[in-house]
Amino acid sequence: ISHTQNWCAVILTNQPGLFVGVDVEANLNMSSMKSVSKIVLDEDEDDVILGSNIPRAIALAAAFSGKETLFKGLYPLVGEFFGPNLALRLEPRVLELQQYPDHKCRKTPAP
Repeated sequence: ISHTQNWCAVILTNQPGLFVGVDVEANLNMSSMKSVSKIVLDEDEDDVILGSNIPRAIALAAAFSGKETLFKGLYPLVGEFFGPNLALRLEPRVLELQQYPDHKCRKTPAP
């Protein structure tokens, strides 16, 4: 389940062992862009976004949404909180899904 402003999204499955995730995001303002870029992107990923011809607010929202969707899909399998760069990394014109050992997982308690 995800929601923002006037939008909501739900994805369901009845297939055991199939993990799904969904996220929707509103347009980001300047303050939100700064927060999101610090939390979600590493320096190389920020360079990818800066080098693209996609408006920064849209690219950051898409990056956050992609990582949030992956987190929501993987959390039931992993069973613990993991950082946004642990499983998804932005590359020019490619999304790689793999674990990067140089990104440490910081466990935080559930809210």
